[in-house]
Amino acid sequence: MITCEQNILTFAASGNVFGSSEIMENLNGVDISKPVVNATLARMANEGKIMRVGYGRYVAVSGTKIFSPELNPENAALYKEIKQKFPYASMCLYEGRWIFPLMHHVAINNATYIEVERVAAEYIFEWLREKGKEAYFRPDDEFIYRYVDLRKNVYIVKILTSQSPLSEIDGIPVPTLEKLLVDMYCDKDFSYLQGAEYYRIMNAAQNMYPLSKKTMLRYASRRNVKEKIEKIMTEVE
Repeated sequence: MITCEQNILTFAASGNVFGSSEIMENLNGVDISKPVVNATLARMANEGKIMRVGYGRYVAVSGTKIFSPELNPENAALYKEIKQKFPYASMCLYEGRWIFPLMHHVAINNATYIEVERVAAEYIFEWLREKGKEAYFRPDDEFIYRYVDLRKNVYIVKILTSQSPLSEIDGIPVPTLEKLLVDMYCDKDFSYLQGAEYYRIMNAAQNMYPLSKKTMLRYASRRNVKEKIEKIMTEVE
């Protein structure tokens, strides 16, 4: 069973400031009380495994390897422009190149992905086209294969699943690695990453970064693939 300390280290790897409340919300199958979590946090801080930054607040110590990709400045500017035009639309943005380190057979993907809540997705897609961007709306695997050159700076607009696990880069919402791994399994435009390649990606992700199984399976449940993702995670451990 995953211990309380392991859960804390996994959550700390997100790079966010945290305390006992956040840990209690993200325990992976650990039945443990809040006082024990507080005691574990204090002990780990004293041992130098995490760093105390305020009363009851902690961060990961330097040297913890986390999934924290860099965002292209042009995409950061694009996101801010979209939010200025559509201020109430929930969205996240990420780049296809972020998954290169996880791949066994590297396939070039320079696309920028913009996931938007359903009600605003087509409006933002049309706005991108009016801006002269080479944009595509929810392309399937056949369309990607026939018409989309992922080596170019193209833009792919998709529907953002509600309650998706997100992080931030300089205030810009981006998917967590847990979300990306589930989406790579589900989405038709990622068909080139599925099959045997997906098992290698999942194995690389588990070896390279701390993953929150609870976060991944909760999101996988929303995508109706919880049992399949859980089975793959177990098989590649």
